[in-house]
Amino acid sequence: MGTSRVLVVDDDEAFATLTRTFLTRIDDSLLIDIQTDPTAVVEQLQTSSYDCVVSDYDMPTQNGLQLLSSIRSIDDHLPFILFTGKGSEEIASKAVSKGVTDYLQKKGSTDQYTVLANRIQNVIEQRRSTEALEASERRYRTLVETSPVGIHIFDRNGVLLYANEASAALFGADSPEDVVGDCVLEYIHPADRAEAETRLANIFQNNSSAPEITQQVVSKNGETKYTLTATSPITYKGKPAGQAVSHNITAQVATEKQLAEQTETIEILHAAAGALMEADSEQAVYENMVQFAEGVLAFDVCAVNTYDDGKLVAAAVSETAASSGYYTELSVEETIAGQTYNSGESAIIYDLSTNETHNTAGAYRSLISVPIGDLGVFQAGSHESHAFSASDKRHAELLVFNAANRIRCLKESKNV
Repeated sequence: MGTSRVLVVDDDEAFATLTRTFLTRIDDSLLIDIQTDPTAVVEQLQTSSYDCVVSDYDMPTQNGLQLLSSIRSIDDHLPFILFTGKGSEEIASKAVSKGVTDYLQKKGSTDQYTVLANRIQNVIEQRRSTEALEASERRYRTLVETSPVGIHIFDRNGVLLYANEASAALFGADSPEDVVGDCVLEYIHPADRAEAETRLANIFQNNSSAPEITQQVVSKNGETKYTLTATSPITYKGKPAGQAVSHNITAQVATEKQLAEQTETIEILHAAAGALMEADSEQAVYENMVQFAEGVLAFDVCAVNTYDDGKLVAAAVSETAASSGYYTELSVEETIAGQTYNSGESAIIYDLSTNETHNTAGAYRSLISVPIGDLGVFQAGSHESHAFSASDKRHAELLVFNAANRIRCLKESKNV
């Protein structure tokens, strides 16, 4: 435990000296100083460090409670024991109200010093334990507040009671104060909200923690982020609460998605190359393109239109295209296919009903249009709006790339 410095304050120097003698005899870890002038105590405390003050009550220049008030003006927590020969319920009550740590009445026997020594060690140990706990809490609070990982606390209704800076940023807020009071479930993506509600209920109903899961969060500006989140029950400000620790893995998910897309791209490249290598003519290439787009890419209706004397003529179409009202000949000026051919750029039309250039008969609602160099255009259509994604367009472009290469090879072989 080490040594402890104690200041004994008593205008009776002989009694103060006797107190020091007995205390050091009982417990040699106590280092005792004496002060007979209570008005000099505050200055002494400001120049020297003590673990505890033991003071008499009845002193001529300043009584023990007045001294306690003076000490509390500079130190709210220094242990203060009132050791007095003038005991009464009134004095004890006043002492407690002013923040005395302990109260002990002087008696004639030497046993009182054993009691006093124990009281001194107890209050010092309590003070040190409290300081250690407070220091630990400060360190933990600093770690939480400055952590790059999102940490937030919520009540049984999901209302946020606390959030660190990382959680605030995760939710798209400028500061933690901007999210405290919000319901954490409001920030969970609808696809993950039901599971989040179940985890929330388990925290409070079963007092159980939940392992990490990948969870989507929607920030205040509508941005979707991916998190790896674990939840657990805690006590916050004396009440049951839940705590979530959320790692922002959006960049990691994006990287994994990119790798998956690259893998898929390579697989489609190989598959398309294999399918088109069997074609021994341009017409066969176009027909294989349509078959591959339907069978592998799962496009509903597909067509290849080749350029011929100012028109885009259907070279290969899905079997369902004729019954769906697909034109066999398209203008290079007034159609989406024509725009694609002239611009040399691929396009997705998510809703054909809003496109002024669209003049295809039938019930097509969305379209992918990809140029085949100066040869023509590949198109895939759907009866549903917003049926195609950027990945679908990329896959169509890969198919067209392989087709163009195969046609080039066929032309080169003819010229040999």
